[in-house]
Amino acid sequence: MKLHVVDGKSEKEVSKMLNKSYSTIKLWIGKYKKEGLDGLRDKPRSGRPRKVEEEKIKQILEDKPQKYGIQQEYWTMKTLKIALQEQGIDYKKSRLYELVHELGYNLVKPRPTNIQAEKEKWEVFKKIKKLEGKALFFLDECRAVISTSIKKVLAKVGSKPVMRVNIGFSSIYVIL
Repeated sequence: MKLHVVDGKSEKEVSKMLNKSYSTIKLWIGKYKKEGLDGLRDKPRSGRPRKVEEEKIKQILEDKPQKYGIQQEYWTMKTLKIALQEQGIDYKKSRLYELVHELGYNLVKPRPTNIQAEKEKWEVFKKIKKLEGKALFFLDECRAVISTSIKKVLAKVGSKPVMRVNIGFSSIYVIL
């Protein structure tokens, strides 16, 4: 930029060439005259410091929610926000999600596992061959079910959380 001005081009011509405002070119020239090339480099800027160091949030995420009085197996955005607020830390939900994402966590839906399941019987069931050449009939029926609801939880990127749940169903059958 300075070279263009030295080459005999006016500051207005340089501003058009670089697609910058005239005042920006004047500012850059002033900085160059005062500090040389170092004056044109970005310097650390002040600003509002983060409310909490990333390490603090990372530590909370690595701890179980029970340590903070939350009776859940995994962190959700809501429970994390509550735990932080109890420590006097308040983030907007969107910014908290950004921080959590920067720390390598995502919201994922865990795979449910029945806590009443008998592992030996489950392994036998998985080994049963598919029905070949057999007819399978269904009755036309309607069923209303009340079941466990599973929400998204915070988990390390690439991990697959498993949530132990009581997969019991309360239902009513109506056969037509």
